[in-house]
Amino acid sequence: MVADKSGRVLATWPGLGDNAVVTGIALDDEHVYIADAGQRIVWCFDRKGRLIRRIGDKNLEKDIQGFVVPSPYFDLTMGPDGLLWVANPGRHKVEAYTAKGDREFSWGKFGSNLDDFTACCNPMNFAIMTDGSFITCEKGVIRIKVYDSRGVLTGVVAGPEQLTGGKWSISETPARRQHVRFVVAADTPGHVYVLDRDRSVVRIFSRKKG
Repeated sequence: MVADKSGRVLATWPGLGDNAVVTGIALDDEHVYIADAGQRIVWCFDRKGRLIRRIGDKNLEKDIQGFVVPSPYFDLTMGPDGLLWVANPGRHKVEAYTAKGDREFSWGKFGSNLDDFTACCNPMNFAIMTDGSFITCEKGVIRIKVYDSRGVLTGVVAGPEQLTGGKWSISETPARRQHVRFVVAADTPGHVYVLDRDRSVVRIFSRKKG
């Protein structure tokens, strides 16, 4: 559905099927990209709602391994470089695609070090700042980190103590920690906004001086 600022419906687009689970939407000047965790694919539409292509289907000739999405966390956004960046959480990567569906670049790996992604499937979501750096949000080990435009860790926004205060509103078990619900966003001045959907609050972080 397409609506104007007042909420008036302007158009209704065709559905994505009974198995679709929409988890993210991104735009460029000509296209609308929809992350579908249920069918593990990114749909590319034009601005009039016509399907252009699927992005992320397995194609080893093009070095596309396909998206692994074990849970309904499958994020995407447009970068300042003009590329579509998509989380591939089951592979612990962030991948860049062109509007034609070609994979240009990826970064991220599984591991226990601070610069790695851990747990079954991370990052759960991410944001890109105007300088091209990434803000990533992880579940399992609850933390929000900063990477540069090439995927090199440059800092940590917050860890479990800052995000949960050492207390949980959900059961303190590893299985339940996998489903803690945080979402990140960033603005031009460099503030990081963290939506805590379990506690219905938004935390705002800014870069430390010096």
